[in-house]
Amino acid sequence: MARHHCSIRRYTLGEFVREQETSHRHTLRQHLRQEKLNARKIKLTRNGTVECAQADLLTLEDVSDDDLDVEGVEVDDCFFLQPLPTKRRRALLRASGIARIDAREKAELRTIRLSREECGCDCRFYCDPRHCGCSQAGIKCQVC
Repeated sequence: MARHHCSIRRYTLGEFVREQETSHRHTLRQHLRQEKLNARKIKLTRNGTVECAQADLLTLEDVSDDDLDVEGVEVDDCFFLQPLPTKRRRALLRASGIARIDAREKAELRTIRLSREECGCDCRFYCDPRHCGCSQAGIKCQVC
């Protein structure tokens, strides 16, 4: 990176929100375009079982904006980290030098993901340590 910025732009909070939404819509459009292209290639190659020269010639430019359903997708829902597919995760691990991948890891990762879906407790106005999930886990309740 350069030591100095080549340009600076100031935004109001509202302008920043609009700029982020525009950026996210563009990214979403590109993602949907890539998915549509992959689907067309798979269809032409009969799920990858038949080679097809026409499928190899398809590019992102062959997918028009009319083919995309951007309006049917909530933009903000698409910008959270999603779990990697197993094959891709294993490839990344192997590329990082991990020779042996423990099969028990899959169950452990699932348990961790499930535990992160629900956090905190149901306390509203006061904390009852007998029923408070936080207190039972040895964590200071936020209601107290």
